[in-house]
Amino acid sequence: MTEPSRWTRIAIELPDEAAEAISVRLGLAGFAVEVQDGETIARPAPGRVRLVVYTAEGEEPVVHDALFDELGALEGRGVDVAGVRVDETSLADTNWRDAWKEHWRPERFGSRLLVQPSFRPAEDAEGRVVVTLDPGRAFGTGSHASTRLCLLALDAALVAGRAPGRVLDVGTGSGILAITAALAWPRAEIVATDIDPDALEVTAENAAANGVSERIRRLPEIPRGEFDLVFANIQLDTHIALARTLARAVAPGGDLVLAGLLQDQGEQAARTLAVHGLRWIAQVFDTRDPIWCAEQLRLAPAVARRP
Repeated sequence: MTEPSRWTRIAIELPDEAAEAISVRLGLAGFAVEVQDGETIARPAPGRVRLVVYTAEGEEPVVHDALFDELGALEGRGVDVAGVRVDETSLADTNWRDAWKEHWRPERFGSRLLVQPSFRPAEDAEGRVVVTLDPGRAFGTGSHASTRLCLLALDAALVAGRAPGRVLDVGTGSGILAITAALAWPRAEIVATDIDPDALEVTAENAAANGVSERIRRLPEIPRGEFDLVFANIQLDTHIALARTLARAVAPGGDLVLAGLLQDQGEQAARTLAVHGLRWIAQVFDTRDPIWCAEQLRLAPAVARRP
């Protein structure tokens, strides 16, 4: 596929309470999102968050539609969306490449995982599962909260000594979870699904870069059969629409790790999954269940288990 010669940098500055939902929505629309807040080098004013998206020139309307649809939904729920500011800058291809390379560095997840860009490998990766992944056309570099939390759940399973025979990654995006699972569990069968053909192509490219092309089966839909570990990094309405299919994909004793859920959406997801025989385990940090603990963020993963 030919890469665009020009890109657009879209910077969205908004109240921090609206940032997570907007970031999730942009990610699900297929864009890698850089988050700038009070803890980053480039930072907006206190109480504000800046979301930065780089998109091929001409695809800006897709970002606008996702942004303003979600802003309308948030406003309807009483969330403060006042003072949203959107700035766009056109970049030549060389400018784009230099821009994102400045911000993309190796990142460790939990005690066993490391995601690094090909152009800046980590100096010390001893004892870690190393995934090499560059930001690309599909969503998922590990920098987004929901992807990060899935990686932390995968790390927790690895640390706990779990050895799933079959792993399913639903809504694979860049393929980061499928690739990490393939590297973490060399004997496991890995299936990655996505309705976006471009995402499956990017997954193939990233799998090849990590030497696991033959280990990951790529499909446009969820296959029949049961899996010991299922990742579904998708938004609530998609979780609900796929609840029966997802439940059937979980083997007895297996786990479904949900991401893309806001914390107040857990109860609705739990009720839906219970109808299909899955038992809700946890959604946020819980020291009583250290195997499946995650960071205490408002955007949290959840785990449902088939008895």
